[in-house]
Amino acid sequence: METKNNPEKKNANLTLIVNVAVLVAGLCLVFFHGNVNVMKVIVILLGICIIIPSLVYMGMVLTKRREENDTVRNIGIVPAAGGLCFGMVLMLKNEMFLKTLGIIFGLLIIALGVFHTVYMIMMSKRARVEMWYYIFPILMMIGGLLILIAFRAPEHAKMVVLITGLSMILFSFTTLLEYLADRKAVKTAANLANAAKRAQNSPKVIDVESAVVPPTE
Repeated sequence: METKNNPEKKNANLTLIVNVAVLVAGLCLVFFHGNVNVMKVIVILLGICIIIPSLVYMGMVLTKRREENDTVRNIGIVPAAGGLCFGMVLMLKNEMFLKTLGIIFGLLIIALGVFHTVYMIMMSKRARVEMWYYIFPILMMIGGLLILIAFRAPEHAKMVVLITGLSMILFSFTTLLEYLADRKAVKTAANLANAAKRAQNSPKVIDVESAVVPPTE
């Protein structure tokens, strides 16, 4: 019987909420990247968008029981804590980031791409990860490199915002794929455990032929 306070269901709902928030933020960056005043607003909004998923992820890991924490989830604490600090700085000191926005966005996008690539490699040990899943974090890293190489100057700010928005959309799709793969692995493991339990509890069938006593001479 399913309990009302199901931690797995609660974590899944939080993951979906964060995913939707990042997707909406990415779409907004894509649609409004040509606005004149978009830069200052984007810095503040980006800080908020980084803080929210960082807090949610850290809360998900820290509130789980110690025996349920695995290596994959614990590694995610490092970029989550870094994202929290970075998001607070973006909100409080946004003026100092306007000139270096391209470099910041480029490094951040590359870091997210690398993290998701490593995460999926580690997750593949306990869940099925299709090869085409890696396309999204690889595209994120390519976008970050493009910003660092070609669009880091202030006059390329609109292009930086556009690539960042597209990268956030890719981030959302990547997180969704990871969530679905992990959920499928959990369901498969649960089904196998239930099948093994049923097989263990089922009555043994006696082989009549082997049980027949041979006639005595």
